[in-house]
Amino acid sequence: MKVLISNPCLHPNSVWPSYLLARFKTYIDCDYENKVDVEWLDPLYLHDVVLPPEDYDILVISCYVWNYEKQIELARLAKKKNPNVFIFAGGPQVPFNDKKVWEQYDSIDAFCYTEGERVFAEFLLAWQNNESLDIPGIVLKTNPNKEQVIVPKLKLNTLASAYIHCKDILEKQVNHIRSLGKRVNVMWETNRGCPYGCTFCDWGHATNSKIKLFDYETLVKEIDLLMSWKPNVFFIADANWGMYDHDVVLIEHMVKAKYKYDSTTDVVFSAAKNKKTNVNRSLKLLTDAGMNTGGNQIGFQHLDPEVLKNIKRDNIKTSESIKELKETVKEGIPIIGVLIAGNPGDTLDKWKHSIFELLKMQFHEDIKVHDFMLLPNAPAADPAYMEKYKIDTVTKYYNEKPGNRSLYKTKFVVESYSFSKKDWVEMQVWSYFIQAAHSLGLYKFASLYAYHYKNIEYQTFYEEVIQIPVVKKVLDEIRIVLNEYVFGERQNKFITYNGVDTTLDNYIYMRLAKENNYLDTLQIDKDVKLFQEIISLNFSNRTSANLNYDLPSWFSGAIHTAPFEKYKESISKKDTFIEKGNLYNEMALLNKFDKAPNYRHQIGYYAGVLNEN
Repeated sequence: MKVLISNPCLHPNSVWPSYLLARFKTYIDCDYENKVDVEWLDPLYLHDVVLPPEDYDILVISCYVWNYEKQIELARLAKKKNPNVFIFAGGPQVPFNDKKVWEQYDSIDAFCYTEGERVFAEFLLAWQNNESLDIPGIVLKTNPNKEQVIVPKLKLNTLASAYIHCKDILEKQVNHIRSLGKRVNVMWETNRGCPYGCTFCDWGHATNSKIKLFDYETLVKEIDLLMSWKPNVFFIADANWGMYDHDVVLIEHMVKAKYKYDSTTDVVFSAAKNKKTNVNRSLKLLTDAGMNTGGNQIGFQHLDPEVLKNIKRDNIKTSESIKELKETVKEGIPIIGVLIAGNPGDTLDKWKHSIFELLKMQFHEDIKVHDFMLLPNAPAADPAYMEKYKIDTVTKYYNEKPGNRSLYKTKFVVESYSFSKKDWVEMQVWSYFIQAAHSLGLYKFASLYAYHYKNIEYQTFYEEVIQIPVVKKVLDEIRIVLNEYVFGERQNKFITYNGVDTTLDNYIYMRLAKENNYLDTLQIDKDVKLFQEIISLNFSNRTSANLNYDLPSWFSGAIHTAPFEKYKESISKKDTFIEKGNLYNEMALLNKFDKAPNYRHQIGYYAGVLNEN
């Protein structure tokens, strides 16, 4: 039988070799006790996928939020071309508990609702032997009301390595990706499962479950193989990296392989919630090796007890995380604080409190805000949960940034028992404002001075800034966009600046910088205001200044102070000359800001003014 696997990637220029093909093929070849004869066609894994001219018996579509619409259309085209092709769907975006699944996925013949390797092998065996395809782990379109029984999980530590077994196939794909001038990303898993039950999450149907580990020695061999490909990004797909002490040892192997193969690989992972010591050690190793050039996300999601309880996040110890973050901040390791906007129980005051608490924790380079995306199989999508918390949604198009990424359509929470859609708009305004004003640097250093030297709270400082006439004017412009998005027909939150679509935080930054008087009414010391003007990427005619105080040294210390501590050093009176680096015109600056949030470390100011690089 001929099998074609489709799993289009999110980004047209960042491509992942087909791990799904490797997993299915390896399990059937090496781990399955029965003989199954399969001819695997070249998989579809690029951003833009086209069905091959040859016939095939089975099309497997792996559906994620970024590709499910494309996969649905691909399935329709495959059925149109050959009505007899069997279409097998899986992945977290297939709403397997929704009776309307067959309406949305109108061309599929079956979906898998659990771990896929053995289930698919059993399905192919039944196909080969002309037996009933109605096996445990899948639901057929011809039997839509079938009970979804629990299927035993795989013993991961006994499985053959998909990467090693399919080395030649995957290396061919890696070379093809590079021949197209695209970046190579690899995904690697050391375990499956997650002990937490966060209501917003659907980590491969494995949340609130026991963790199972792959074989350690096999993992070490995989690191060497994957790093020999010199991937641009090495993504660790575990839900909680750092949960085990051996995770740090595996990072050490990655660092050794980096030098062995002279690679420039970035390593990205989702950090363990309650094991920040191992997370910090991993980040330190990667940063020192130049393998953490973006920033690793530390997921708080919110900092209010009621909200955390509602999203079943209250079993994660924020206080312990803060303690263990101190060393990370001290070392200057780039990290990103992460919040979710739209959690049930939130209010505007609670939201602002969470944002400003992250600033006190020293998340000055970036705060990433995820809108609450209602994934179809996450606990929050359960009708009972939605009714309990009075959740309302909008279905809109999304991506982190416009331009060279496809937008994808999904549901977002915009109302609950505790906040209205108007409240949601104001929470969004504050999110984008702080990202422009603080993360990107327009007022960052003035606020640091106010907080550490003048004992003015960040919230107090920014609530005054937001009343500056030019700031109010610009924020009213983005309110129009947000209101059209949540109440009207607008399909995304991007906005046009000088003919270019950009994000709302970038727009705020560009508009304020263009106004050139955004600092005029700021009630702060003259030298500090002058320092803020010089260090920011703006359009000021002033490119250098003589200061009466050694502000570069003081700010360099303040920005690395431990979480929730005040920088106690006095500011030395000393004649100090500061000067900007390369200047930017409008389009060059807009292009500089056109980065995903993971890669915004120090992009909004001249780090050289602090004598830091």
